[in-house]
Amino acid sequence: MLIGYSRTSTADQQYGLDAQDRDLIAAGCEKIFSEQVSSVSKREQLEAAWEREVGRESQIEDIRRAKIEGKYKGRQPTARAKTGEVAALHQQGNGAAAIAKHLGISRASVYPILAVEPGQHE
Repeated sequence: MLIGYSRTSTADQQYGLDAQDRDLIAAGCEKIFSEQVSSVSKREQLEAAWEREVGRESQIEDIRRAKIEGKYKGRQPTARAKTGEVAALHQQGNGAAAIAKHLGISRASVYPILAVEPGQHE
């Protein structure tokens, strides 16, 4: 996830802050930390953004290390394990939404199994 940080020195600069946020969203940021404080003041949102990124990086490093040591296998693919049931329900005329609800998986998981475009069976 791409995060961004925007800041202006005073509340009078709201348009500048809005413009920064707009540019960060256009650049693909999904989470924006924003504040209006002086550059010499404590920047709590900047610290929060930094802590989030550092925490994310340490999680990634932990997973990488666990994979190397053979301790991390990842999530088991639940939908693929139900391929036969998906196909059988589809053969009975059920659409992707009905199949997903019946099997307790997401509709998005059904489409790759059926190898069809979303909406074709609805």
